[in-house]
Amino acid sequence: MKKLSIKAAVSNAFVTYKNNFLTLAPLGIFIGIMEWAYAYLPGLLSPILFPVSPTEQLINPLEQQSLFTLGQKLTSGIYTSSDITIFATQLGLSVILALIYGLTYFTFLKHLIKSHNISNLSIPSLFAWDSSIVRVLTSNTCYLLAFVPPLLFVNQSIHPTLKIMLLFIFSLIGLFLMLRICLFSFFMLDKNIGFIEAVKQSWKATHSSFTKLVVAAFLSGAVMRFFTDFFMHIIGPNKATFIILIAPTFFTIPFVALLFINVYHQL
Repeated sequence: MKKLSIKAAVSNAFVTYKNNFLTLAPLGIFIGIMEWAYAYLPGLLSPILFPVSPTEQLINPLEQQSLFTLGQKLTSGIYTSSDITIFATQLGLSVILALIYGLTYFTFLKHLIKSHNISNLSIPSLFAWDSSIVRVLTSNTCYLLAFVPPLLFVNQSIHPTLKIMLLFIFSLIGLFLMLRICLFSFFMLDKNIGFIEAVKQSWKATHSSFTKLVVAAFLSGAVMRFFTDFFMHIIGPNKATFIILIAPTFFTIPFVALLFINVYHQL
């Protein structure tokens, strides 16, 4: 069984990033923009596509027409036909942009895993989607959707103490499962295998490295948080949100990807 060295993974990721900065930094920003687009663009376009009336302008139109707010109105049964139209439009746009982001990111990941010459990567190459990329995106989508039923169950009207206990239990189970099978996408992209086989190989590979995977996950989260807070401190909170969210991605997206690729190759 191979031993995982987080120090070596971080060092190799940093050296690879430094040596390919002019290639990876622009790609990181581009993917960051794609991620921002599916998360925020539908909400920003909604007031333009569906202007609010003067009597409704006292409420923040972005908050009023967000997917979350509209979803609450629809589930409560108190909504208008325009709410349904806005919700469907935002949801459809979000799904399309999320698919483009997912396909682009996993193509980026596949190139990093397999490429021996990262300098050849370019933005057009991120749109060279193939069946393996679609399969990985589909698997990740189903994997994420599997967490929805437990969350819906916990959010039911139950005793607050029981809800906290269940959230704590589900969080621990979810964290354990996520870290044990966190490499399934890498196996699928690298070996062109199916989801079930990739999960088995990830489970086997991470058997004796769970605590180090926790460190890797914490480190990647800390890197992203540090750079986001750094740019927020420079620019100022509640100002230029787009720049605050996008600026760190020149480093965070490529570095975190390279970190886990090094973890994958070590295991």
